[in-house]
Amino acid sequence: MKITVHRGTKEIGGSVVEIESKGCRIVIDIGMPLAFNDRKFDFSDYSHLDGKELVNQQILPDIKGLYHWDENHKPVDGVLISHAHQDHYGFFDYLNRDIPVYLGEATKNLMDITVLLTPLEGEVGKPQYIADNNSFTCGEFCITPYLMDHAAFDAYAFLVEAEGKRIIYTGDFRAHGRKKGMFNRFLHAHREPDALLLEGTMMGRPGEHVMDEEELEEEAVKIMENTGGPVLIYTSSQNIDRLVSFYRASKRTGRTFVIDLYTALILDYVRGYTKIPYPSHEYDKLKVFYPMWLCQKLASKNQQKLMFKYKKHKIDKNEIRSKGKNISMLVRPSFKPDLKAIGNLNEASLIYSMWEGYLEEEVNQKFLDYLESENVKDIYHLHTSGHACVSDLKLLVKKLCPQRVIPIHTFHPTGYESLGGNICYLDDGKPFNI
Repeated sequence: MKITVHRGTKEIGGSVVEIESKGCRIVIDIGMPLAFNDRKFDFSDYSHLDGKELVNQQILPDIKGLYHWDENHKPVDGVLISHAHQDHYGFFDYLNRDIPVYLGEATKNLMDITVLLTPLEGEVGKPQYIADNNSFTCGEFCITPYLMDHAAFDAYAFLVEAEGKRIIYTGDFRAHGRKKGMFNRFLHAHREPDALLLEGTMMGRPGEHVMDEEELEEEAVKIMENTGGPVLIYTSSQNIDRLVSFYRASKRTGRTFVIDLYTALILDYVRGYTKIPYPSHEYDKLKVFYPMWLCQKLASKNQQKLMFKYKKHKIDKNEIRSKGKNISMLVRPSFKPDLKAIGNLNEASLIYSMWEGYLEEEVNQKFLDYLESENVKDIYHLHTSGHACVSDLKLLVKKLCPQRVIPIHTFHPTGYESLGGNICYLDDGKPFNI
């Protein structure tokens, strides 16, 4: 077999891996990079370019037979999407529509809702749904997906087998979320693979102790108990574990957890796959707020019906204002006009629950400046990573005993020396035979 990491050997995000066996090829993930040319990647800077130009500028990897305009090469046999984070699927709209795309059904739903409510565009031409531990064939390959603990719901690792060889692609994972049992199971999945493509997002980051979701919930309870006004929460609407943590903390402190319509739709999609709180009479302490920008977005896409989907569970600005001390509420920078209309934030606190690096972005700096101008009482950083800490990476290498470990999804590949095992360093775009 031949492995080509087209992007990811020395960076986080934008993952694209090609595996070939006897003329059969699969591609795992088709991610949009987080950075390009030493600055944050913003696709709007390049959206005027067609696909061929994106390949020429090395924004899209040059993979023959992958894209819809390529009629001169045999199409790849399949594309695997590990999970619904854009740095793993963001360029999917450029794929040849005849290529089967293997992904979780929940992942597909999350991609669809992102396309509906964000500038991202795209459609999966031939979705083929996968399930945990259910093997399937694609050309020469036998592929087994393994559900993993990650900040994204429905995230998978893959075991790829052909020619008597075995490759494991971990995707993004951790061992300290609400599905940590998935990691413990994966430790015993398959020993001594020929290659382990191992994500290392946490390499090079200081500190070894990583808070788990239960500890984060306890800290959120303390903050809510010590806040005399509303608790504003800035976190990702697709981080289901985190939403559950804040819902539980809110319920324990007598607060109503207010989510926006986008988050409500996500929870409604995901509840078909696991038991979580969602807008319903069963969860009467969960209410839905309709931010102005989102209503405008739905109207522009002729999706007005969605604006009434949760009317029985709606909460308006006046009610949020009057019940402020009993409210915890998801916010983001686009909510600033709504927060101005709500007012009365002088006793509020903000919990920021995402990677601190995002705070360097101008839009977030302006949002924090606005909250300070409104005399928001305290700003707390309360977060735990969606990625495995170094000690868990080391444990995985020890238990699986791979023939070689290939760094991917990391800015610090040399840090893998601390994991033990045979570290095999690759360069982007350079094939490697096993």
